[in-house]
Amino acid sequence: MHSGLPVKDPIELEGKQAFVGLLKQMICVNPADRILPAEALHHTFFRSKLTVTDNEIKTGGGDRTPDNVPPQDLKDVKSEIKESSEKEIETSQTIKAGDVIRGLTNVYHVDKVLGSGAFGTVVQCRIEGTDELVAIKLMTKEKDAKHEVKILKYLNQHDSSQKFVTKVIECFTCSKYFCIVFELLDRTLIDLLKDRHYIHLTVSEIRPIAKQLLETLGFLKLIGVTHTDIKPDNIMLVNHESQPFRVKLIDFGLAYRTHRLSKYDLMQNVAYRAPEIHLGTPRDESLDLWSLGYTLAFLSLSRPLCPNDEYEAVRIIVNGPEHLWRLKTPEEYEQATGQKIKKTNAGQTEVNDFHAFLDLLKQMLCVNPADRILPAAALEHRFITMEHLADARNSLYVEKAHEIMMGVEGRNTNSSAPIDELKDYLRPTGKCPPSVNA
Repeated sequence: MHSGLPVKDPIELEGKQAFVGLLKQMICVNPADRILPAEALHHTFFRSKLTVTDNEIKTGGGDRTPDNVPPQDLKDVKSEIKESSEKEIETSQTIKAGDVIRGLTNVYHVDKVLGSGAFGTVVQCRIEGTDELVAIKLMTKEKDAKHEVKILKYLNQHDSSQKFVTKVIECFTCSKYFCIVFELLDRTLIDLLKDRHYIHLTVSEIRPIAKQLLETLGFLKLIGVTHTDIKPDNIMLVNHESQPFRVKLIDFGLAYRTHRLSKYDLMQNVAYRAPEIHLGTPRDESLDLWSLGYTLAFLSLSRPLCPNDEYEAVRIIVNGPEHLWRLKTPEEYEQATGQKIKKTNAGQTEVNDFHAFLDLLKQMLCVNPADRILPAAALEHRFITMEHLADARNSLYVEKAHEIMMGVEGRNTNSSAPIDELKDYLRPTGKCPPSVNA
């Protein structure tokens, strides 16, 4: 979900951009490059000569309601969110276990509340007369519900096998709620880390997650959709016991058709926000690549790479990315954490694998969106293909890495849009960023 409100006033946005511009000149690492006080007093931020067009003032600089589906794809939202014949939820004001929700085709008995927030409430339900469990998202804001249903319908039209997105069972209105019924998934990546007592994932465990999400971003690029809210909370394991590390991207409530991304909307969680969003510059679907890069780093570190603070996030961007990749010395680590470095038995093969992971992250986290690696190119990166491990294929580490990957790939072959076709379609035509050798 949004970590901040959309910037409705173009004047406010331009003021923020001027402020960020001043900050960049004030916090240059080289003292000789820093702006002088006299120069700073004449900066645009203090002159307040900000102008906007009449149209920007009328519209607030952006349109939150996107035409996410062409008219021929969705003629009437009422055909997607139909009114339940019962018109009631047998419940009190607050949804709780034991309540009954009557849909269009099924009756749902609420087992427990899975989560709630500004978007509404998600509950786990059992379909009456069966043992099938589902998740129902109950929303009270009609505009948000219709927006999400439009996006979900568009996604499911292009992914009938639900390889990339969560299966939608039905949508309906019931009492004051707009209800979307989904297949029940296991848990989020945040929950997984909690269950592991925040012990980070190994790169062998991160690899299948990265591959699936890169495939998903390739699919979204192909159909012209940008998620805008990729973070560990919005990535769910399908069934970690039977399908370890099989994941799906969820919560398309803030997704846009890419051609309608507005440079005036403040989107993405601060800790996973791309530089172009902070700076209010034009953006495209590559902002999802940045968020995914931060998410993969989070899985490796068990903490966000970037703090959940807008000032700190901008400071990191202004300082440049290179300092993010320099590993601390043992002394620096002990001073920063109060913990001594523990010796590990990691062999050279494992070290090489980590360096390959780091190289992929570097290419995903380019500050300039035009320099960011594309999903298709990322799927060909050595970290995903494991070509750098070929010489050590008989080692226990590599055997285990292949076993983890095969555990996902062996259960994940029913795609309505083959990945090979996506790769061909999305293959970059320009020069890719050079690989950075760790």
